[in-house]
Amino acid sequence: MFTQLNNPFSGLPQEIVAEIMVEAGRAHEREFKESLEKLLEKISSFDVLHLICILAVYGLFVGMTETGKTSKKKNSTIHQAHVELVQALALRSPFSEQSYEPIPPHQVQEIWDLLISFNTAFNLKRLVQIQNAKTEEKKAIIQVQEWLRLHTNIVRNWGYFRRVISIAKRLYWDV
Repeated sequence: MFTQLNNPFSGLPQEIVAEIMVEAGRAHEREFKESLEKLLEKISSFDVLHLICILAVYGLFVGMTETGKTSKKKNSTIHQAHVELVQALALRSPFSEQSYEPIPPHQVQEIWDLLISFNTAFNLKRLVQIQNAKTEEKKAIIQVQEWLRLHTNIVRNWGYFRRVISIAKRLYWDV
């Protein structure tokens, strides 16, 4: 069963919608900085290889059906990009300075949640760009670009570059 939801911004002037988006972007900028600091602190406190293994197994594992097809029941909030982010953040400091302490389950959950909020904040902090748009056309372009980024930021390596460009142009030609 589907329920149609009304757009909460319908009926509001574009200027007010733009102000709301800019303020949301600023709030997400703050959240991004806070999440990054917390992630760096937590990642350096435990054995990062242990953490990456746990995130990869529990976040990226997909089961198979009896017929050998990928199970559709998987709906993880952690993706390959999140695991790679942990690796990239860990590589910022020398290996000799990293901890060898195994990570307890409650800390894994905290990092898991932080990765999700960090990713959301990273994507939405760019909403402040709309204040720099001088025309309605520029605002519309920024909104479409951000919508595309939000919906494709984890999709990578799905085709050769020229083929990806060709497919994307055909898909979004009318936009």
